[in-house]
Amino acid sequence: ALTVSLGKDLLKKTLTLPIYLRTLWIIGGALTIVVFGTSITIPGFLVFAAILLAVVSSMLSHLIGRSLKDWLHRNTHAEAHIRNEITFINEHAESIALAGTINHHQETFRSEANNIHDNSYRMAQIQAAINAFNEFSQYIAFIFPYAVTAPLFFAKKISEGEIFSVGYAFEEVLYGLSWFIQSYEYLSLYAVCIERIVEL
Repeated sequence: ALTVSLGKDLLKKTLTLPIYLRTLWIIGGALTIVVFGTSITIPGFLVFAAILLAVVSSMLSHLIGRSLKDWLHRNTHAEAHIRNEITFINEHAESIALAGTINHHQETFRSEANNIHDNSYRMAQIQAAINAFNEFSQYIAFIFPYAVTAPLFFAKKISEGEIFSVGYAFEEVLYGLSWFIQSYEYLSLYAVCIERIVEL
């Protein structure tokens, strides 16, 4: 199910991204800058800005959440140990009682339960940081195209409708390019699941 969900989301963005890229390239216009007295024109500069912003955001998101996979892996191992312990106790309850090792099994169970609690708390912190960064990225994506095109609007070079078209196309392009960020938690879980399958 996780593989299908990630695949469908990636396919959807792959199919729609070229449309918005072309739209943004056309209506975004060109940017002319002067470098050492030489005028340089960058066609479709908002497309390049969206790509750059997506790349930087993806890298920062990975830096923030790169330890998530390790904590997921630890949590998966702790859950597996608890399941094994429960199964062992159920199957050997009589021999455990006769051997008087119930305290040992209780301590093992308690230790793994504490590990799961600590791991879950740490994962929640990382996920909260990733979500906060995603919200910030979305805010930047919303503000940036309007901030860039506002001078053109006040100079009466573009209309109000064109500003909103640029803003919408920019958001959609950045949204399509930010699949890695939006799917980071699921990708980490997917990687852990694959590693568990390989270990088995």
